Amino acid sequence: ISNVGNGPQQWKANETIENFVRMELEEIRNQGYLEMDYEIKYCGYNLLSLLMTGKKEGSGGDEDILKAFNFDVRTGEVVPLGKLLGNDGKLWSKIAEITSKQGGKVTAATLKDYYFDGMNFVFIQNNEEKQRLEVITVPKNELMEFFKKNKIEKQN
Repeated sequence: ISNVGNGPQQWKANETIENFVRMELEEIRNQGYLEMDYEIKYCGYNLLSLLMTGKKEGSGGDEDILKAFNFDVRTGEVVPLGKLLGNDGKLWSKIAEITSKQGGKVTAATLKDYYFDGMNFVFIQNNEEKQRLEVITVPKNELMEFFKKNKIEKQN
């Protein structure tokens, strides 16, 4: 990835992605196949969100890959959701309220990953009942009271 800062920031972000890919390769250990691709979902003032997708077949069977990375462009560090929106009970209550209307209540315990696409927060969570990952989208404006306090992205 070349969209994350210069020098050390870029190396740090690329190292994070490389470690993830190596881990996926290690899991199949030449016993299957691995297909992966990535898409930059958002590249803003200080935040870059990307989504890795793919499939792998290894000793554990077939598995879909769905992994989001959110990088602070200034540092190359991964940005946890709490750094963008905070991590208090009000935030999680609001997210649970909004997502339960979509049929997939997102909580801190079920959240696996997230990315930001400029207009929406996209939450990836484990659905134990259906035994699969599900993707639930929440418009940024519904979480604006929390987003205004973030320390990463410049507001419009």
